[in-house]
Amino acid sequence: TCQAQPSVSQEFELFVRVAPEITDVPADVVVDELFNASFTCVATGRPRPNITWWRLESNDSVVQQVTNEENKTSITTMPMGEREVTSTLTILWVNASDGGMYSCVADNEAGNTSASATLTVHVDTSITFPPDGYIVYTNEFTPAEFQCI
Repeated sequence: TCQAQPSVSQEFELFVRVAPEITDVPADVVVDELFNASFTCVATGRPRPNITWWRLESNDSVVQQVTNEENKTSITTMPMGEREVTSTLTILWVNASDGGMYSCVADNEAGNTSASATLTVHVDTSITFPPDGYIVYTNEFTPAEFQCI
């Protein structure tokens, strides 16, 4: 309230914008192929920030936004009070091509900030040659060669 003499007053509301701050950064994840991997990001700000997820492609120059994609990715965002938000990105049935760097970006009217984590996918080695059901014969002291992936 502001008052002046002789008795004039004016009320007003001051809204202070606060740039986002990531208070809980996503952690690096190591997962076996065909399991799920999750990253969580918590941000505060005023107004409450929005969180989006991005993936840095392997050539380090292409950035792609990650969205909810049926049977592949799930993003869950939960407001926590007036200033905080939690967002979790889950990558379903991870395969080797999902590995790489993922970033959460928190933004509001006052600015933006980001934090990144790396997904490492362990892939089991498998023998692709000879095909299943084949028997390989070799002479003593002669190596048998198999192609591994």
